[in-house]
Amino acid sequence: MTLRALRLNKLLSNINNVPSVVRFKHVWSSDNVVKSPFEDVVVPELTVDEYVWRNLEKWPTKTAAFCGVTNRSYTYEEIYKQSRTLAANLIKKFKVQNGDVIGVISHNIPEYPTITFGILAAGGVMTTFNPLYTEHEVQRQLELSDVKLMIAYEDYIPVVKEAFKHAKKNIPIISIRKDKPLLENVTSFQELVEDNHIDLSILKQVNRTPSDIAIIPYSSGTTGLPKGVELTNRNLVANFEQQNTGIRQYRYTKETHQDTALVILPLFHLYGLGIIMLHKMSAGVKLLTLPKFQPDTFLNSLKVHRSNIVYLVPPMVLFLGTSPQVTPEHLASVRSITVGAAPLPVADAEKMISRSQNSNLIITQGYGMTEAGPLVTMTLPDRTNYESAGYPLPNIKLRVVDDNMKNLGPCQVSL
Repeated sequence: MTLRALRLNKLLSNINNVPSVVRFKHVWSSDNVVKSPFEDVVVPELTVDEYVWRNLEKWPTKTAAFCGVTNRSYTYEEIYKQSRTLAANLIKKFKVQNGDVIGVISHNIPEYPTITFGILAAGGVMTTFNPLYTEHEVQRQLELSDVKLMIAYEDYIPVVKEAFKHAKKNIPIISIRKDKPLLENVTSFQELVEDNHIDLSILKQVNRTPSDIAIIPYSSGTTGLPKGVELTNRNLVANFEQQNTGIRQYRYTKETHQDTALVILPLFHLYGLGIIMLHKMSAGVKLLTLPKFQPDTFLNSLKVHRSNIVYLVPPMVLFLGTSPQVTPEHLASVRSITVGAAPLPVADAEKMISRSQNSNLIITQGYGMTEAGPLVTMTLPDRTNYESAGYPLPNIKLRVVDDNMKNLGPCQVSL
């Protein structure tokens, strides 16, 4: 039995502690299959961009994305309009066709949603690059994904150009930067999204369905080189709907209320892109973006901008529980902290809670994988078992198997 299976088996061993309001008679079936405690959801037959924008009229003037460093921001209406303008220019000026793969390499910025929805609205498929990649790592991904166009934050363009040389490819580059002159042979992102003369009727030629691929993030899991994961629109939309059930942390956006989600986890990874950016935008949540983890800007975003919903990885929880810079005021407005990507040590969670002095603070932990779109299990908001990865989301069944693919039950170990 693999170490990963042993860990998952342990995490699932307390699955029967689901509150009675959502619990089956027994979530372990007679053949040792773990069932979700939630009722199945109906997955809308929509593409990702159709799903996110279907409620745009409810919050057009609400802030959609805000930079915690520069303070530049965009409303939902602005991102919708700019993304469609970008999409039309991608088709007209770069000849993007349905299914063409477009690469994006950038740290977290408030323009990330515009880029994402611009690519999708043009019928393209987005593949996200880690901005820390070397030229050879960029080369490998652009060759595997057959990238036709790159959208890059200007700081990473030199690495991208070197990757093109190694790959012997001449791929157009769109540069994201406002305060510097353009590098040679690149197109301005800002000019493309602010083009008021582009004919948007060109978007009528786009033909994408729920079964078409939308995003290709790269994930290495625990071993090997990063592998491209082809996620369809339906994969992603299904996971969004699954998060709108008993595990939901956000409050509904209204005229008088809007939650703020801190976006410090990288958007090139599906944890940040899918769970935080895309799903929360479908609910009208405000995204507070930070380029990377730095103690000062991280704490300032919590204290000054008063984030309600925070997604972290265990080292950040450790920081909040032990750093002398952290005071109860930093966590005063935080209602929910979700931890993923690695197991959360109980001691670290307890230290953070004691530091916060916030009796209403909820800590949840999830388990997922890029191939699953990505969220698979999540603890309920009213649980305090920090060792658990929670319960399967709606429509999900799980198995823990031995080396012969035989199902194992609670606390069973393969011999």
